[in-house]
Amino acid sequence: MTCCETALISYLSYLSLGGLAPDISLRTPTPKARSTGACALANPLSEVHPRSAAALGGGERLTCPSRPFFKASETFHVPGPRNQETNKLYYDAEAAGTGGPVQVGYAAEYSSSHRLWHDTMNALGVRTNTAHMAGSNTGVWTNLGSVDPQSSTRSYSATAYLAPAAARPNLTVLTEALVTELVLDGADGDWTATGAAFEHGGKAFVASASREVVVCAGSVQSPLILELSGIGSPGVLAAAGVPVRVDSPNVGENLQDHISSSSRFPLVRSSAFLTSFQWPR
Repeated sequence: MTCCETALISYLSYLSLGGLAPDISLRTPTPKARSTGACALANPLSEVHPRSAAALGGGERLTCPSRPFFKASETFHVPGPRNQETNKLYYDAEAAGTGGPVQVGYAAEYSSSHRLWHDTMNALGVRTNTAHMAGSNTGVWTNLGSVDPQSSTRSYSATAYLAPAAARPNLTVLTEALVTELVLDGADGDWTATGAAFEHGGKAFVASASREVVVCAGSVQSPLILELSGIGSPGVLAAAGVPVRVDSPNVGENLQDHISSSSRFPLVRSSAFLTSFQWPR
């Protein structure tokens, strides 16, 4: 019913440098995926666990409030011993999920240049993170991919959660619908979400819930829906002309986006790197 942001990342190897102060005056557009499955369908097959606010360096096992939900949603496929040793595929087994519907793991093969990734960055003073899934993703590490190893296809929210339940008679998926706000019942700060107001086909509707309302519109759209409903920082809501219902100053704050940087060099045709990408004849 809503859309969420697309992660702007496209590399299997990541370098995260903690402690860098971003220029908060910069504004960058955030593409949104308007599809069933949203950003999980549009992102480059990346599975990145969140970084704890207390993470100061690579390799620590830290408390992260959202980590239990990541574990519950995924099944981590352990890489083979040779692949793990050759490509330095380090991970913390305690941070990986084992029974969730989203399939995640490392790639079965990597290019020859990948083997130099860790050593190169280590020589520059950036250490390897051996537990990037456990609350600290600072350092050098190899990223997980959300790919089902049995079918070699993308594994994401629609295939993991929607497809198995698609035949249920009590399930309706309404596309081309945009949530405008949550329906809240109560007063004086004691509110209960009882539904969601949305627009579809140029008309306004309300979907009521008998048990609970789940907001899962991504890290950009979810806080927007909350703020439009009067849940958020009073200063932000007042500037937008939205009456404050729930004073929650953390809504919409502390988004940690990541940069992606690539280096390109001309290579001769006989390069071993190019040879590794040639299709077998």
